[in-house]
Amino acid sequence: SPRVYTYTYDSNNNRLTELLERWRNNSVESRFLSTYTYDSNNNMLTELRHGWVNNSWESYSLCTNTYDSNNNRLTELWQQKLNNSNSWENDVQYRMTYDENGNGTSVEFWWWLKESWQPANDLPVDVRLYYNKRQSYFQLNACHKLTASYTKVSDLTAIAKPPATQGLNTVSIYPNPTTGELRIENGELRIQQVSFFDITGVHLFSTQQTTLDVSHLPAGIYFVQIKTEKGMVAKKVVKW
Repeated sequence: SPRVYTYTYDSNNNRLTELLERWRNNSVESRFLSTYTYDSNNNMLTELRHGWVNNSWESYSLCTNTYDSNNNRLTELWQQKLNNSNSWENDVQYRMTYDENGNGTSVEFWWWLKESWQPANDLPVDVRLYYNKRQSYFQLNACHKLTASYTKVSDLTAIAKPPATQGLNTVSIYPNPTTGELRIENGELRIQQVSFFDITGVHLFSTQQTTLDVSHLPAGIYFVQIKTEKGMVAKKVVKW
């Protein structure tokens, strides 16, 4: 049967209610209602779920969240009302930790069993570890704990500038910018090959000469790759 969702929001665009109705027997029938509360930082504190029973709303599920001083969610506790009880009973809980940038470093999934919290390794529930200010997440199903660590791209040694090889810093190219002729000063190094590329990386030509005529090339930025007996040198050249 067709379903209709209706939402209300506060002045901070926080969702206050979510109502699910469906069309049945030629009339609109209420099904489920969720209500939400928030703290002064717009963090969701509670989500209370109701079902439409005997022409009135009855609450059956409650989620309660806690946060640290940086507004990172630390715990997410779900409780249920069982066996027509009026009190809340623990069900499952998520526990989260974060690094100094607010990226999730761990999430643990626990369930209430025999009056204590037990690792939940086999429940068919998705475990999500959020990062990038909760805009992205990792997800696994039916596991107890998910962890992650992060490295800044600028800190990766794999892309660090390699140390200069002794002698390569004597290689130079001039005049730069140039209108047509380029000369390579190689000191005592023997030039094995000189390759010329445009700014997109397309190979234009190669030579072993140390004097290049590029007058036929259009103005722009180019790269010269100089292969020597002690390694490779790359230079940027501007052609007027």
